[in-house]
Amino acid sequence: MQRNLPQSLRKIAVSGVLSALAVTTSAQADDVSDARVLYQKAGAAYRSDDDVMAREYYRQSWELHESFDTVCNWGRAEVRSKLFEDAYEHLRLCVFMYPQDEELASARQGFLALRDEARKELTFEEAQPIDERVDADIARRERNALPLPPSGLEGLVEEPASAPEPEPVKRNWTPAWIMGGVTVATLGTSMIFRGLAGGKAGDVEDLSSGGAGDCVSGNSAECQRLDDLANSHDTLATVSNVTLVAGGVAAAATLGYITYVLLKKPAVAGGVTATAGFDSTGGTILLSGHF
Repeated sequence: MQRNLPQSLRKIAVSGVLSALAVTTSAQADDVSDARVLYQKAGAAYRSDDDVMAREYYRQSWELHESFDTVCNWGRAEVRSKLFEDAYEHLRLCVFMYPQDEELASARQGFLALRDEARKELTFEEAQPIDERVDADIARRERNALPLPPSGLEGLVEEPASAPEPEPVKRNWTPAWIMGGVTVATLGTSMIFRGLAGGKAGDVEDLSSGGAGDCVSGNSAECQRLDDLANSHDTLATVSNVTLVAGGVAAAATLGYITYVLLKKPAVAGGVTATAGFDSTGGTILLSGHF
């Protein structure tokens, strides 16, 4: 049995799916960009001896994008703060994730020595659960790096048996038009603000790489400029995230309504109707119909 969807609404449905895929890819790229901004903030805080903020920025950066340089420097900040249990866990993961590159070999050896330094501060009882937890995490990462086996379900889906074509159902597409328009508008707004936030992230990274030392050495103008750029980035990213969520809700509502309309069954000539009723004496169920 076929259910025909107007060509214009079919385009909206396809556009909604493609937009959702594009937003997912864009969101992943934006997470990396946001993570780098937080990484730069953490580095500036660490150089300013603000270990509390450095650790917090490294944690937020890691939650957005797991990279070896983030977890390595996070562990280094924890060693300086004498948080040896956390430092040992993060530095073990750091050494595992660190690229096997000859040019980076000396830096890797430095973090390896730092990991061993943190381990010396722990008892066997303190280190054992950390080792078990990190070993399980490493095993999971190694498994996820392998290609997934085929599901084995290909070709097992059967076409439903043909049935008599029912009478056409009158469908109201107006809500789908409205929700589809809201979806396109909100997703478009989110993409615009994500682009603006990405530009601010680039400015922060350029300023950090080109003149972050001026801020660390007490140049208040450079610090203010870096803070302004970072705050502007955070504001734009927040607006983008809010509109992205709204767009996702609207897209889900649009697809849900279209699915509901397409699956709506026409009234049949025969059948049974059940009606429930309640009064002071209790409840009753009335069955009526014809066959």
